[in-house]
Parts: sequence; C-alpha cells; structure tokens
Amino acid sequence: MNRSLGISMILIFCFSQAFRDVYLGHVFQRVDFFAVILLAFIPSTLFFGAIAWWRYRDEIRALPGHWPTLAAMNVATALAWTSYFFGLSHLEPVIVNTLHSGIAPLTVIVLSAAGFSFAGKHATGKLEAVCLAGMMAALAGLWWLVLNGSSGIGGQSASDSLMALCLLLVSGTSITI
Repeated sequence: MNRSLGISMILIFCFSQAFRDVYLGHVFQRVDFFAVILLAFIPSTLFFGAIAWWRYRDEIRALPGHWPTLAAMNVATALAWTSYFFGLSHLEPVIVNTLHSGIAPLTVIVLSAAGFSFAGKHATGKLEAVCLAGMMAALAGLWWLVLNGSSGIGGQSASDSLMALCLLLVSGTSITI
C-alpha cells in the first residue's frame, strides 16, 4: 500500500473517532453505558455477522477449531469497549479520546521492551524517543487535569474520575493488543 495513503487512512480514522466522541459525548454522559454498548454492538454484530456468513461461510465454519483465540479476541474487545464507554460516560470526551488513542503507541513500546515483537526489531530513534516522551507528558498532564477537577466536567467524584482514567488505560491497551 502507498505510504501516504496509509497515513491518510489513519488520519481519517482518528478524526472520525474524535468527531464521534466529541459530537456524541453528551449522549454517552446521559445514557447508561451498558445500554449504549448493547445498542451499538448488537446491530453491528448481526449486520456484519450476516455479511461474513454470506461471503465467508467456510472461514466461519472453521472458527470452532480456534475457539481459544476467538474467545481471547472477544474478551479483549469487550473489555476495551466497556472500559472506553465507562470513561466516556464520566469524563470529557476529548480527554477520553486522547487518552484512549495515546496509550496505543506506548503499549506497543512496552510490549516490545518486554520481548513481544510484531514487526521485527526496530531501534527507537532520538526524534521518536522525544515524541514518545512528549506524548507521555501530555497524557500525564491530562490525568493531572482530571484529578485536579479542571477537566470541564463538574460533579464527578475523585474515585469515579480515577476509575475512568484507569479504565481508559485498560481500554487503550486492550484494543491495541
């Protein structure tokens, strides 16, 4: 794939997710997040499951032979989205999106340092290290804003805010894995 096309697709994805979170953030803060999860995932599962069954029936029939991998993927995805929607229901949407998205590259770096490599060995360059340090500082600054009560949403208890922040770490890490 063309490198600039790939970068463009990533940017389009990031902007569309940010738009979704910020534009629909008020919905997530007024409706029970389990209801949102059910309303979002049941129709999607049925729709895309039907398409997959129609187009890739043989591959779908092979899934029972891979149930541990399938179960792990579904648990990780459910954990990621449940944690994400909890964060979205308790924090400012732009903060949720930034923390969720920002943890992904850091997860890859930590996994790589722990010996898990998905794309081969790659040394971190000086500019990349500076960018990662800046990203960690920005994420830490967002944590400080939320825990200090300066995030823009009032009336949240410190324990709910801390729980939401921790679950966003879980969310970003789980969806990356």
